Amino acid sequence: HAAGVAPPVAGRTCLLALELCALQGRWRHSMPSYGLFRVDGQNVFFDNGQRLRIDLSSTGQLTVLGWTASAEQSSEDRIVWFHAGMEGKTIVWSRQASSH
Repeated sequence: HAAGVAPPVAGRTCLLALELCALQGRWRHSMPSYGLFRVDGQNVFFDNGQRLRIDLSSTGQLTVLGWTASAEQSSEDRIVWFHAGMEGKTIVWSRQASSH
């Protein structure tokens, strides 16, 4: 890499399962209507054509459309999301094996 240019995020070692860099790659949504998708940077590209964005809250938590990633329940291969307005309801992203 040229001096002063940071390496790509994908090349970093993530310290926490819930760092944005840990979410890069292919996933399956727990709601079948969403199906498979990939995370590229802060963008979520669903195979069905839908696109979402992962935001970072002021407290450093990852959020998508009001859903917040749970640091306590998530792991490198399984991200659990909860919604403040829907107590007890969660959705899960399960990592898919790389296709290459």
